[in-house]
Amino acid sequence: MSAKEDQASYVAAIKEAVPLAARAVSGTKVEVVGRWQTCSGGWQYEGSGAIHVDAEADDAQLDQVRAALLDAGWSDHTLVEGHVSVVKDDLALDLQRPNRAFPTSWALFFHSDCRFLTGADRDYVEQTEEHAFPDLRG
Repeated sequence: MSAKEDQASYVAAIKEAVPLAARAVSGTKVEVVGRWQTCSGGWQYEGSGAIHVDAEADDAQLDQVRAALLDAGWSDHTLVEGHVSVVKDDLALDLQRPNRAFPTSWALFFHSDCRFLTGADRDYVEQTEEHAFPDLRG
C-alpha cells in the first residue's frame, strides 16, 4: 500500500477506536491530532490527544475501555498499570487513565510501525501537515 493508503487506514482505525473508548468513559470532549513523523530508519504515522471526562476515573473504566477495544478486534498489549495499550495490524494505541495532574483527561497516543519510504511515498509524508480529527465522542 502507498503511504496515503496507509494513512487512510490508520485514520479509519483511530476513528473507530477512540469513540469506543470515549463512550466507555462517558467522554465529554475528544481532541486528537495525527501526523507523519520520522523514526529510526524511516517514517511512522503517529498522533496524540485527550478524552475529557466530567469525573475522575476508576479502575473499572480501564476494564471497560479494554473490553470495548478488544471487542472491536484490537489485541491487548498492556504492560503498564493505569494504561490500556492495544494493537491492530501495525497501529499501536495507548490510553492512559487520568492522573493527579490531569484528573479529568485520558491521554491517548498512537503510532504505526516505522517503515522506510522512497519516491512518491516519501514526498507525500514530507508534505503532509499535522491534522486534527473531527470530534470523536461517538
